[in-house]
Amino acid sequence: MTIDHIAAARIAALIPELYRLVGQLEEAAPGRSFTPDGHMVGSFGEVLAAARYGLTLTTASTREVDAIAPDGREVEIKATGGKSIAMRGEPKHLLVLKLEKDGTAITVYNGPGALVWAESRPANGRNGQSTISLSKLRQLQAQVPEHDRLPEVMGGMTRDELKGAPLMLSTGRGLPPDPNEPDIKDDLAAWCAYHGIKYGRGPAGEAP
Repeated sequence: MTIDHIAAARIAALIPELYRLVGQLEEAAPGRSFTPDGHMVGSFGEVLAAARYGLTLTTASTREVDAIAPDGREVEIKATGGKSIAMRGEPKHLLVLKLEKDGTAITVYNGPGALVWAESRPANGRNGQSTISLSKLRQLQAQVPEHDRLPEVMGGMTRDELKGAPLMLSTGRGLPPDPNEPDIKDDLAAWCAYHGIKYGRGPAGEAP
């Protein structure tokens, strides 16, 4: 299953709506938590990562392989809104995204799974999962050479390929037009999410 940038942008634009609903539910039932669970957050991460890195998603819940990269690498994708992740086994390649309530997803780690597995805390308890903090993952990311990272893609081209593409003055950005880019006039929220820009409305109902 492949995910295009427009589909991912639409999903990212809906995430803030979900968290606003969660807030209303928790306000209506004080003392009860309605925080999205691990499966939902995990699916958000898989969809956003697939669009960002041109991945083909595997069948849901395939153990330790969430997607296949264009070069054939098996990829495990972890997403969290917290401060750590958990793993059941050593992934071949690992992507870790920090999911924000505004729909943005920040790549914390993109590299070989062996490096992370070696530094994770041993599994304990009934769930049998090893854990590692996002702060440790950021340190490990600095050790991963560029050739061991999955390249981000835009409109089917990697960022490295875009560097050698001809200058297109019509875009005003020195990049060729991206056919997957949402139209800013039709859907501002999707356009902002596509470019990783925080989007919201102020007290007067106007976009910032």
